[in-house]
Parts: sequence; structure tokens; C-alpha cells
Amino acid sequence: MSATAPFDNFINPDPATHTRGPWRLDDPIHADVLSEDYHCIDAGRGYCTEDDRNGFGISGFMSLADARVMAAAPTMLAALYEALDYFEAREDINYDGTGPNAAMSLANEIRAAIAKAEGRTHG
Repeated sequence: MSATAPFDNFINPDPATHTRGPWRLDDPIHADVLSEDYHCIDAGRGYCTEDDRNGFGISGFMSLADARVMAAAPTMLAALYEALDYFEAREDINYDGTGPNAAMSLANEIRAAIAKAEGRTHG
């Protein structure tokens, strides 16, 4: 077992991609700085260096609701990939006899959200 074995699932070989989850919200290790409007989100080892891209740590003033959304980001992105696979496998994705349908519209929204998460669009 390597010295980094407990963190092997966080190793991110492509610096252009996000750190794998889970992303932790308000880990008790940060209890001395947490408050109603100050939160910490971290993943992996809780830090990232040029040679060791195994995680990150971010903290700041934000609502708990915003912090929860940020911490859930990798889980939501994975769900978007699965949802897109589902919609693209449907035979009626492009046309339901009357024109573009709701499934096609939703698939396009999912593609746009994934592109934003991957940095392929701005906004």
C-alpha cells in the first residue's frame, strides 16, 4: 500500500478536470472558524500544490445554502452525465410528431450545464 493510498480515489491526473468527491462541507476540523455565515468546503487532502493535485480547501463568507450547493457539485455533475445518457438513449429525443419535445429541451439544458461546469462556456 502506498503512502497516499487513503487518498488514491482523489488523485486527479488531469489538472483541467475537477477534484473528485466527496467534497466535505464544514468538516469538524474547521470548527474554530465556522459560523452561521462562514463555511469551509474541502476535498481530498484539503490542499493542492503544483506537483500534488489531490484536493483543495476553500472557505469564506457565504450562506449555508450556497455552501451546500458547492459541496454537492461533483455529485450533481455525475447525475447530469447520467441524465444526459438517459435522454440521448430515448428514441423520441428529437421529435415527437409535433416538433422538438420537452426531452430534447431538457437534454439541451443538461448539455449547457455540463459545458459550464467543464469551463467550455462562460457565465
